[in-house]
Amino acid sequence: MRIIILLLLATTAALAQPDTEVYVFDLNSTNGKYEVSSPVNVSNKNEGYDNQPHFTPQGNLMYTSTQNGQTDIALYDFKKKASEYLINTRANEYSPTPVFGEKAFSCIYDSMQYLVKYLPNKKEPVVLIDDLVVGYHCWADANTVLLFVLGDTFTLRKYNLKKKSNEILDDSIGRCLLNIPNKPLMSYLSKKTTPFAINSIDPKTGIKVKIADALEGSEDLAWTPENVMIMGQGDILHQYDNEKGWMPIIDLKEFGLSGISRLAVSPKGDKIAVVVSGY
Repeated sequence: MRIIILLLLATTAALAQPDTEVYVFDLNSTNGKYEVSSPVNVSNKNEGYDNQPHFTPQGNLMYTSTQNGQTDIALYDFKKKASEYLINTRANEYSPTPVFGEKAFSCIYDSMQYLVKYLPNKKEPVVLIDDLVVGYHCWADANTVLLFVLGDTFTLRKYNLKKKSNEILDDSIGRCLLNIPNKPLMSYLSKKTTPFAINSIDPKTGIKVKIADALEGSEDLAWTPENVMIMGQGDILHQYDNEKGWMPIIDLKEFGLSGISRLAVSPKGDKIAVVVSGY
């Protein structure tokens, strides 16, 4: 019965997603201080839910986009300066993520919330995980994925694809699961404290270390290749300094934008995708 209720909640949430837009800014750093400029609305003011950006290893941007009343996966090509839908199915797909070591992407599939992957030029998904209700995910290696799993509490789990087994690493977590650049570690948000804590975790050992307090009221962040965290709070982007803490970068009201949520930084660190409230 609990799973049925969760699926109903997931379906309701999919139908009630807020209007959001995905903007990409140029990202530059001078003496450790970040600046953003030249905003481009890659979702092109598409009506509905445009969200969950994730850069590909090649530097293009995947994101979830509303199409004909449902959510599909789109790709913005920076050379073409245009978006195209990678799939066109009757199902809703969310949270597109490049698969570790493959020319494929994984995503959350419809109200069942399976984890699936789409291979290039294939219309049907390959089901990876169908025994858990998955909200978000992040690849640790070709066989290991960290999951945000729905349940009585939101749990962080390590899933072994070969063995089809999972291990609970923590609970009461946030939705933001990320690889930490140039380290064999991943980050996630713990909601056991106020303010929330940003933790690192070693996916092999499960060892957790607190990195910093999150900004109040925020749970989405991104890492630059220089291992600097960027986080939004309201309309303001911040960067984290190990000595000074969170420092403002810019108020996006200067560009007529507001309501920052999810973020993503390109592999080269020269662009940042920012999800803002729609209009």
